[in-house]
Amino acid sequence: MIGKPEWFTYRIFGWGLRPKTWQGWVYTAILAGVLGFITAVAINESVKIWIYAIILGVFLFDMIYMMTKL
Repeated sequence: MIGKPEWFTYRIFGWGLRPKTWQGWVYTAILAGVLGFITAVAINESVKIWIYAIILGVFLFDMIYMMTKL
């Protein structure tokens, strides 16, 4: 998918992944930047919800894919 499993490792406490390399940190920062940009853009709130849902759905699918590959 988008991220590579070797960029991340399992979290010590809790569920999920944490960045292990600089590429993982960039991947995470880009996701946060895109979500922040969508929040700042002046568009209809119902459109924002759909955009959030699509982006977070892709991110969740990518994270689950990476977790199965680790």
